[in-house]
Amino acid sequence: MTTLNHPQASSPELDLFGLDMTQPISQHLDDDVMVDRRKWPKDLIEMADFIHAELNASGITSEEKHLLTEKVLIALCFRSGGRGFYLPKADAVKTSLLHKRIHDEWAANVQISTLIRQYDLSEQAIYSIIKEQRRLHQQKIQPCLFKS
Repeated sequence: MTTLNHPQASSPELDLFGLDMTQPISQHLDDDVMVDRRKWPKDLIEMADFIHAELNASGITSEEKHLLTEKVLIALCFRSGGRGFYLPKADAVKTSLLHKRIHDEWAANVQISTLIRQYDLSEQAIYSIIKEQRRLHQQKIQPCLFKS
């Protein structure tokens, strides 16, 4: 009589390449990739230096700074490696983050009048931002079934 071997509930989730997806991405890399920056592309080194400088300006300790820089870069490479992607200018990002913050505060029951004073925007602008953010959120959780 043959018995089927079922995976145990505690067995790791393996991806297509046999990597344990329950472990941090950095655990799958060789130490020499992390330490020897000569193997890194120039843009990746610039990005690492930039992230490191921003963390330094935030007052994060030296050891945490290196660890966070590596974690962010590894996650970006693992998620988007090999693809070209557009990074918007800082003003566009700041505006998007501001709009998201306004929507999140409104969703947490902050009064419109408070948002108007806090962000020095008109009532119409606040409602317009909330409407757009709700539309974006709706698209994210319920994509359109038909292309127009």
